[in-house]
Amino acid sequence: MEQRTLTNNREHFPQPEKISFEEISRQIDLFNLVEREPKKVNKLGRLCPTTRKVGFTPISKFIMGVEKAAEGGCWLWTGGRSKRGYSTITVEKKQTTVHKFIWEFVNDTPVPDGKELRRTCGNPFCINPTHFEPATRFEIMSARRQEFCVRGHALTDENVYVHESERRSQRYCNLCKAVLASEAAPKRKQRWKERYASDPEFREKEKAASRRRYAAKRDALAAAVSN
Repeated sequence: MEQRTLTNNREHFPQPEKISFEEISRQIDLFNLVEREPKKVNKLGRLCPTTRKVGFTPISKFIMGVEKAAEGGCWLWTGGRSKRGYSTITVEKKQTTVHKFIWEFVNDTPVPDGKELRRTCGNPFCINPTHFEPATRFEIMSARRQEFCVRGHALTDENVYVHESERRSQRYCNLCKAVLASEAAPKRKQRWKERYASDPEFREKEKAASRRRYAAKRDALAAAVSN
């Protein structure tokens, strides 16, 4: 996603202490239509900064850093991010996550104690405050366990097989099964080689089984040719 150049046009973007969600959305659309200032070059051939964030309120910085997605109603952050990839914004000289800031701003209340904000749209980059709801850590992790396996694979209908037993019904991830099988195959092959080399009785059984498989394939081929 392309990093946008911020402008100093306060005339288009007023800075009220409290504005509604609809007004925030309207100002985001307005900012996306404003023509960006061209970058200037000084005598040394270096780019001169054309933007200054000093003096802007946090909500003004938020409006200038949002880009609306084409589908789903999601808002995407084009500003700074933390080392762990979270969208961040500076509020009263302290960094906070963008989705928390805008949710508290729109709802005019802090996140309830003991709860966190959970996305309802499934887009990990979305910061639209209407796509969040307060939930406990247990509820968030429970929902994630229902939607994803321990390796992060989506548990869709095509990627899940269900094992029924007398006690319970357990869901398993097909992709994880394939990963475990690919990891176990070399070890199983190595164990087979070691036993084949050290156990004469096992070696004779394997040779006999190989001869039976070869004879069965030969008979099936002969039958197909005769028909």
